[in-house]
Amino acid sequence: MSIGTRSTVLQRRLHIAERIRQQGQVRVDALARECGISTVTIRADLAYLEDQGLAIRTSGGARATGAVRHGARDAQCPLSTPQHRAMAMIAARLARPPMTVLLGPGTLPALLPPYLPPAPDLNIVVTSLDALPAARQHGGGQVHLLGGQCHPDRPDIDGPAAIRALALHDIDLFVLETAWIARTGLALHANASLPLHQAAARAARATASLLDAGRHGASTPPCAVLLQATDFLITADRPDTPSPFLLADLGFAPAPPSGDPARLYARSRARSADAARPPSTRKDTQDVGAPVT
Repeated sequence: MSIGTRSTVLQRRLHIAERIRQQGQVRVDALARECGISTVTIRADLAYLEDQGLAIRTSGGARATGAVRHGARDAQCPLSTPQHRAMAMIAARLARPPMTVLLGPGTLPALLPPYLPPAPDLNIVVTSLDALPAARQHGGGQVHLLGGQCHPDRPDIDGPAAIRALALHDIDLFVLETAWIARTGLALHANASLPLHQAAARAARATASLLDAGRHGASTPPCAVLLQATDFLITADRPDTPSPFLLADLGFAPAPPSGDPARLYARSRARSADAARPPSTRKDTQDVGAPVT
């Protein structure tokens, strides 16, 4: 009799796993109705599937493993302008003078300059011509354009010369734009330079990733280096954002400030912006790398 019970449980869990794979995301109450069992049992099934790497639990349901993205939904529901601004504002609050902030390529990093503190000892390095005008207008300190190759079909600067140019700047905070997150790493949008992003993430004392999951399109494979070097993750506040369970497993926890349209997550072992500085030049530990409240 016990063998039969195990077989029934196994078949049900395989059915649920297949449903998650097909639909991308499922709800506990819907599965309970479909299988004719209690929501408590369904939650136990989802916990088992997550332990086996077959699902990622979310609030009220579960989603497929791998990338946290839903192509059809993303194509229909891009991030709104208020969500973009809220994410940029949260990222800008991570910049505390005296700092040098490197703005990576992409739409979201280019939105930061108006929200950065207008301090003379806050320097900005841009990797895109799109970000240069705003950085020059709103920056209080020095503004640098990273040296390197400028592509004829987009405003980004990269290439071997750009990677070498990173050594000319003492980078405290690197702000980059990513397409999606998985357990195996962070993925960039299509055409973004992975070597440049990897080099910048290694060079910076702290890295903040703006997750632009609402922009549908091709992307690079997930890169573990980017994930390991990411100290702060900023997402829009919407149903298809990464699962809290996934982010917790990756070492991220909610951190203030959290605006209504966006959320900030900090890695528990985050490298603060001043953590790598010599003790004689560090600021007070309570004022280092922390968001402005």
